[in-house]
Amino acid sequence: MQMPTQKGMPSARFLTMVVAMAIVPQAYAKDIIVGTPPWQYKFATDSMLLLPSAVDMSKTQANMRGHALTLDTKRSDFYFEYVVKQADLNNATHNVVKFVKSANGSYVGVMTNSNPILAQREPHGIKYELDAADGGKEYLYHTNNGWNDSYGEDIGKNGWDDPNPHTFVAKTGLDSSNILWQTFLDADWAKKNNYTKYGRTRLTDVIPLPGTDYLLVTDGYGSSYVHVLNKTTGAYIPGMSFGGSPTFATPHKITVDEDAKKIVICDRSHHRRVWLDYDLNVSTLIAQSVGDNDASLKFPCQSHYHTDPVAGKVSVVAALSGSVGVYSETAGPGKSKLLSTIPVRQVLGAQGHTDPHDALFLPSGDIVVTCWKNPGTPGSIGTISYWKRL
Repeated sequence: MQMPTQKGMPSARFLTMVVAMAIVPQAYAKDIIVGTPPWQYKFATDSMLLLPSAVDMSKTQANMRGHALTLDTKRSDFYFEYVVKQADLNNATHNVVKFVKSANGSYVGVMTNSNPILAQREPHGIKYELDAADGGKEYLYHTNNGWNDSYGEDIGKNGWDDPNPHTFVAKTGLDSSNILWQTFLDADWAKKNNYTKYGRTRLTDVIPLPGTDYLLVTDGYGSSYVHVLNKTTGAYIPGMSFGGSPTFATPHKITVDEDAKKIVICDRSHHRRVWLDYDLNVSTLIAQSVGDNDASLKFPCQSHYHTDPVAGKVSVVAALSGSVGVYSETAGPGKSKLLSTIPVRQVLGAQGHTDPHDALFLPSGDIVVTCWKNPGTPGSIGTISYWKRL
């Protein structure tokens, strides 16, 4: 069934009707249960996620790549932003899906009327904000790393080696149709402002800094700096960028631990997470390595926090090496304790789920995972999967 593309959300009757329909099964084992009790999870994509037809994960040459997730904290819905193969892009391409919780607890994905500008090149990060200082208005922030061919078909001057990838950050409303501002931090920007130390930038993620008008933007695939913008105007704030090599090596994604009042960065190529105070002083950062006893947890890509009613504060971390880790955070920053592992590549690699890129806790404690489509891995596809806690 073709899911509608619309600005408004579907009616409750429509959601109930769609969820009742059979979801086309993939070639998965009947029951996949992983993890360490009491943190066990069952692979439940077929029963818990209904994908819009535009998101095709049924074949190994699927024309998308799972890149970014963010939770709507007001409604408990979530957004999924993915990459469309360059050859399939046009000026009417939408690439942001909103998953709405239905009456039976599963999630129905509906294509938003996202601005086609967001789908060009390689969209990479998305974050939801409920801005109390702006009268409770809601926004989405998008990052695009500027790679203009995401599938390895033109790795040359027009691909990863492009000397000036047009990388940008954009702010939109929730349907992503109206771009409130778009800021390019590319080579033209660096040359104009004599920011030569930043070299070739490739922005990877974004997060509003709580209690401020600052927006933190990671240059994970470029200079390894974290830049600061004004979130209202999109203007770059000179003198506030921090990090760079060797402090960071691929600061891939960024989030906040609001309880501890810390910025949390997945410093991917250093195989660690780092915590910074809201003053952004790197001299007092706290670091903790990941994957010391399990190589499938190395190369951490992204983390997300959740409060469990029994265990307290926990986090989930997607690792490009193949697994997703669930950690206790009750001991404080830098003292995370591994509770359980979801070995995504081990159990689903044959179906194309190879490189976990983003992971998100839902309010229920269930976890959603996206995987990067790795051009160097035969059979790898861009995926999204649902893991139901038992």
